[in-house]
Amino acid sequence: MFLYVAGNGALVGNSIVNCTFEGANSVRRPRIDYDAPGHWDIPVLTRDNVSNFLLAGNTFKQFFGQSVFSNHRH
Repeated sequence: MFLYVAGNGALVGNSIVNCTFEGANSVRRPRIDYDAPGHWDIPVLTRDNVSNFLLAGNTFKQFFGQSVFSNHRH
């Protein structure tokens, strides 16, 4: 949903505050399909040189539960 990519530079001091995220898991008791397009959705992902990132006061609903935030450094 949100992808912060610094690339060759840097992203410093970004934030996502007081938002509601709704995922692809709309079924009350889903059957996990590991090949389904929305199964590995991560609502907030940062990549490369991202620092001082604030994620606060948000609501995450209807996700499969594997992660709501992920940070990847290459």
